[in-house]
Amino acid sequence: MKKIVIWIALLAIFTACSTKTLSPVNVSKYFWSAQKNRDYQDAKKFVRPSDTDDVKLQHSIKIKRYTISTAEQKSKTLAIVPTSIYLEGFFKDDPQNLVRVDFDTILNYTDDGWKVNMKETRRALYLKTIQAFGKNIGKSMADKLKGSIQEADEFKNIFKDILKNMADSMKGLKR
Repeated sequence: MKKIVIWIALLAIFTACSTKTLSPVNVSKYFWSAQKNRDYQDAKKFVRPSDTDDVKLQHSIKIKRYTISTAEQKSKTLAIVPTSIYLEGFFKDDPQNLVRVDFDTILNYTDDGWKVNMKETRRALYLKTIQAFGKNIGKSMADKLKGSIQEADEFKNIFKDILKNMADSMKGLKR
């Protein structure tokens, strides 16, 4: 029985220490993997203790995939990890159209190691999401307008041919 208690205690110690040794890049990878899978219990392990109640993102944000770049450690307690997430579900008429959002995951060094600063990361993510969404809407509207202009040119040519044929037909009636 003593051996079981010792093993459980050792396991608890190693588990508690495991996130302390993770780099900012690895913390970011684990955090965004949990967010992608909507595993908020797991995501809580990688955020500052003050942010654990606020770990969920906006429900409409559906992460298809993500990429993490090399971290830039600004100080002993601040690291910035360039992050790209690919969101799905923004365009109902084209659900396969992914929106890429580039932003920084902000991490702070705590007594428990590197942790995501949820407040600052969310602010960066939401701002960049709005910008990416606007850019994609603009591109979509431009593509549709371009298509409409091409269709209008085709319609104009067809209409000219119809008018020319009508004029030719009218000439034949006057004779």
